[in-house]
Amino acid sequence: MASPRYGSYSRTAPSNTPLTADEIETLLEEPLEVEFSFRDTRLPSQGIAGLSREEQEFLLDWIIRVASTHVELGYQIACHGVTALAAMDHHMIEAWALHTMDVYDLSGLRPALQVIEKSAGFARCSTPACTVPYWKRRRGCSPAFFMGSPGAS
Repeated sequence: MASPRYGSYSRTAPSNTPLTADEIETLLEEPLEVEFSFRDTRLPSQGIAGLSREEQEFLLDWIIRVASTHVELGYQIACHGVTALAAMDHHMIEAWALHTMDVYDLSGLRPALQVIEKSAGFARCSTPACTVPYWKRRRGCSPAFFMGSPGAS
């Protein structure tokens, strides 16, 4: 059986049937570079398998997006995502994932990993500023700069 492409879980015929842990593990192999990194995706896959199909697709989409920034960040989102989904709604999960990527871009891997590890603190944040990307909170900073556009100041 050929390895599925990123996001192929949502391009198949619509189904309400949740994916199995084995199917999820297969889906995570490529974006998390399991072949080269030897990351064990069994445990996060088992956790994700316990979600509804809608929740699975939502979380897998964000795992793949974050992994495109840094594979370890995607893996950690996979490991912490089910717990985060229990504490946060979809908008907060999106803000958490985007904030993780913002912190990685601005400060590096370790601070971004700390954002993931402290998802409970992020969930408790009650101010609207928590869900606004960092570059939008900074005065005088161009969004293009933070998005990596050439020639941005």
